Amino acid sequence: MTALETELPRARVCGCYFHFNQALWKRVQGLGLAAAFRHDHRLAAIIPYHRTLNDAVQVRHPSLWMFLRHLKDQQQLAEEKLERADRGDPPPTRRRKWRELEARLQRLREHYIAGRRDLASFWKAVSRNVFL
Repeated sequence: MTALETELPRARVCGCYFHFNQALWKRVQGLGLAAAFRHDHRLAAIIPYHRTLNDAVQVRHPSLWMFLRHLKDQQQLAEEKLERADRGDPPPTRRRKWRELEARLQRLREHYIAGRRDLASFWKAVSRNVFL
């Protein structure tokens, strides 16, 4: 018997994964933790969690058990990332295309700060580097 069945014996478990995530994010915002997610370098490493979990589940409406299995797997991966960050391990090597994009954007930023680009040309150049 699961904890859910023990604590809520008459409950019918159903729901939408999308709405669960939406409610979770609203809760984070309601607790005033959204800024921490954006600025804490430890959390910055796991912000893509939502996308990663979506990619792992690959089902629009997973069963509770499938969702919990993937959630536990992702929790383990997140804890491992935090442990590596706490130890001061270097971040994993990124793909060449992302390293090159970061270098181009960094050069644009430096040119803007140095006054070699105005704001309009800076954003135009940035937009040419970012493909959605």
